Amino acid sequence: MTGATADQALETSADERALVDILGRLDSQLDDLVEAASAAIFAEIPAYRIRAGSRLPRDVRQHVRQHISATLATFRERGQITPEDLVFIRRHAAARAGQLSVADFIHAFQVGQRILWSATLALAEDDASRRAVLSLVAHITCYFEVVVTHAAEVYLEAEQLLGAAGERLRRDTLEDLLAGAPIAPGPREQTLREAGLDARGECLVITVQPIAPVEDEHELRSAASTLARIPQRATTPLTVIAHGEIVIVSPARRTEVRGVVEHLDTSQRRLADRGVLLAVGMSTLHSGLAAVPAAYREAVDARELLGGQPGMLALPTMTSFDYLVRRSNPTVRRLIPDAVAQFVADDAAQGGVLVETLRAYAAADLNVTKAAEQLHIHVNTARYRLAKIEERTAVDLRHVGDVIELLIAAQLAEAAPAG
Repeated sequence: MTGATADQALETSADERALVDILGRLDSQLDDLVEAASAAIFAEIPAYRIRAGSRLPRDVRQHVRQHISATLATFRERGQITPEDLVFIRRHAAARAGQLSVADFIHAFQVGQRILWSATLALAEDDASRRAVLSLVAHITCYFEVVVTHAAEVYLEAEQLLGAAGERLRRDTLEDLLAGAPIAPGPREQTLREAGLDARGECLVITVQPIAPVEDEHELRSAASTLARIPQRATTPLTVIAHGEIVIVSPARRTEVRGVVEHLDTSQRRLADRGVLLAVGMSTLHSGLAAVPAAYREAVDARELLGGQPGMLALPTMTSFDYLVRRSNPTVRRLIPDAVAQFVADDAAQGGVLVETLRAYAAADLNVTKAAEQLHIHVNTARYRLAKIEERTAVDLRHVGDVIELLIAAQLAEAAPAG
């Protein structure tokens, strides 16, 4: 290593230590930064002072803390912030919509950025720390560019969702759809058009039920806004909150269904991480608004298959076999021979290797060699496992009917509610 290279390495190491030190000091100042930014928001934005009830200061401090913590996290991880990391904004946007202008809402973000930036600059005490501070400029700028853009979008969405007249109109429009009533030209037809829905287009229905009552109405509205923000859709789908249930009617093409499923699953998990536990059911794709009642019943069925547990179940991801088994009544379980039921229970307790082999065998059209290839095991091992299944259940795995009965028993065991 040359002298110049060694000097550069030492300088890089010093800069890295300085950066770690600055981040540690900012972390230690978090409470002070939150109080300073919150005080500045109320001092500089009259709309916040006018509405400063007993709850607003606490909510603002919570929001400021979440933003500063998220900013510091991006510093430590050297990563780019994405809208998916900013789910917490929606709850606050829902709480402020209709009370503050979008300009005031965005102004509060700018105040928080200034306070954090000033605190960071104050830590530039020598050459290494100054270089470290300068390296954070891009991170702070990038973070707040994404945040401000995202905040404006979700605020306007929340404002639209919260509009009293618009909310009544959406609820009335959904009621007409679910009743199978024709939509007459006028405001309700316009509501459907704004949601991207037309009489003959394809659509999905999503129904969402909190696992426990949500005391804060803004929390449920925030969840609705999060779930309704379906990627690659230029319009917000028809979204209604009534009697504690969220119903979304979304236009969709067949090629978009997988993306919708992934979005709902991710959103449900992120909301669960925040303590908002939801059961989400999604219908199959239907053609035309006349099919909305059937699609809604499908979505409710899917949601109820979760058995009162949080999660997301989309019918397009299920096979007809899985669906029929999960909907089975107690009589079906009683028709399963005791030996078969006992085998499935015992195998599950031992890791499920035999049932896994059985499924591979069925998927391979009862071809042992193909099943072994799929499982990456020797064909003799596959034959041994299948022989063990026959021995313990007294079935003949050369018969399709016996294989199906075993598969049904295995699916029923998996679909049984926990506890």
